[in-house]
Amino acid sequence: MIYAGAHLGAMLHGGPIPWDDDIDVAIDYKHKSSFEKLCKNRANRNVEIFCYKGWNAWKISAGKNEDDKTHWKHEGYNSPYIDVFFVEVRFYWWDPFGSYVRELRPDGSTAEQNFKVEEFYPIEEYYYGGVHVKGPGRNVAKRYELERCFSGEYNHRFEAFFADAVEKEELEIDCCEMYQVGYPFMKEDGKVLSYKTKDSFGGRLERVNLNVRVVK
Repeated sequence: MIYAGAHLGAMLHGGPIPWDDDIDVAIDYKHKSSFEKLCKNRANRNVEIFCYKGWNAWKISAGKNEDDKTHWKHEGYNSPYIDVFFVEVRFYWWDPFGSYVRELRPDGSTAEQNFKVEEFYPIEEYYYGGVHVKGPGRNVAKRYELERCFSGEYNHRFEAFFADAVEKEELEIDCCEMYQVGYPFMKEDGKVLSYKTKDSFGGRLERVNLNVRVVK
């Protein structure tokens, strides 16, 4: 199912976030071993699938061997990427909320990200770039800090933290301004879906009147 940035893109843009460089998906941790067995180089005519085990997820790319589209030239990977995360439902007897959906790294250690089970489930269907896919419930959106669009510490162009790549000035704008330069937004009942939030842990999807290009 779609996850993280891909989930956010489905809700607001009807596809990948226009300025993102990958698609995030999540699978149940119990399928990790089966996935890793399948995640090997495979040739199909002149196209190969490459798998890279990162510290927080597996990264998959596909492309012709002679292609030169990436800043990871020494690794031989080509953009665009699919990041595969692992999730698992865990019960904590001492916690009043009981069960959580936890994100686990490839080595099995627990990542910081977690969701209440009732936030993550039930799984819903989303329109995503011309297809319909499954993803977490819309309540998970309350975890996203969506009123700000800013350049974080990680630079996908160089696939490195800014401190390791170039000197950085953080740029930040109101996300609603993105429509002015033609980014696609979802439309519902004649109004465009935007997001208003008081902080990064609470907010709501609401319809607003924006003169934007829409995808649905």
